[in-house]
Amino acid sequence: MSGTSGTWSKPSVMPMGAYREGDVYVIAFDLPRVSPEAVDVDVERNMLTVKAERRPAAQSDTVRMELAERAKPRRISIGGAADRKQISG
Repeated sequence: MSGTSGTWSKPSVMPMGAYREGDVYVIAFDLPRVSPEAVDVDVERNMLTVKAERRPAAQSDTVRMELAERAKPRRISIGGAADRKQISG
């Protein structure tokens, strides 16, 4: 299990890219092997926060998590004119 890039105490960076498609701004995060259910998107004031964690693919009583890599939460200023109702994850 050595060589991992992120742990609970020292999370890894969550790479991202952003672009504009007409009037729509898109922020894309590089989250390989992270299910959509393990991604948390929150907007408070003018700040968009994205958190993610890798969870085991199988969920049962016999599965025991040995290491759970977390990506460091990303916080992005979205400006005062953003329509929060249009933000989706």
